[in-house]
Amino acid sequence: MRWCFAQTLYKADGATINDIREAVKTLEDTVRISRRVFGSSHPLVMAIVGSLRQARAFQSFRDALPGGA
Repeated sequence: MRWCFAQTLYKADGATINDIREAVKTLEDTVRISRRVFGSSHPLVMAIVGSLRQARAFQSFRDALPGGA
């Protein structure tokens, strides 16, 4: 559920930089918990890690824009 929530936050057309930051934080927590529960090589964990990478890329892009737009 947290994974879906975070994806919705950072993928939304009108996502603010704060939405993206919240998504990254949520995904970091979700990765940590899912690794503890399922182990690092579980396919679900790998998918969540992929979402975290994408959210971080969105965050880096938005942070690089003038004024963090």
